[in-house]
Order: sequence, then C-alpha cells, then structure tokens
Amino acid sequence: MDGLRSYSEPRTRGDDSLQVGEFYKILEGRRTAEKRSDEKWAYFLSWLVNVQLEHPIMMEEILVLLYPEVKEQMEERKRKQREEDEAILRKEFGLD
Repeated sequence: MDGLRSYSEPRTRGDDSLQVGEFYKILEGRRTAEKRSDEKWAYFLSWLVNVQLEHPIMMEEILVLLYPEVKEQMEERKRKQREEDEAILRKEFGLD
C-alpha cells in the first residue's frame, strides 16, 4: 500500500493533505482578509466619491453591495445608537 494512508494513522508534519476542519479555518481566514480589504477600499472610495456628490454616501452603503449581511449589522448599530440617544435624552429631561 505505497502512498496510501489509512484514516486511523496519525498525520505527520510532512503530510500536505488537509483535514476538513483545517480547510474551513483557512477558508474563513481568507474570507475575513478579503472582507477587511474590501472595507478599506470602500472607505477610500467613499472619500473619493463624496467630494463630487451632493449627498455623501457612507462606507457601509458601498459594502452592502458586496456583503448583504452588512445591511443588517448597520441597521442593528443604528437601532442601538437610537436607543442610547433616547435614554440619554430621557435622563436629561427627567422623563424616566
């Protein structure tokens, strides 16, 4: 059985095949790195484009086109900020 390894044998450091979990970790790391790079590009693109726009756009508005889940995160962040602002105003004006 040259070149074949049974599944019960332990992996050695020289073995270049990946376990499924290892592959998914590498894939997740790659996707995270790509998303971080896209966020940087969206940030700089928003600065470049906003100079010529009447109504400026946010970085998140660009990212929504690439990553739809960003829209949900953006809405959640706005909701939390609104709740915090309301709490501060209620406290400030004694409406609690």
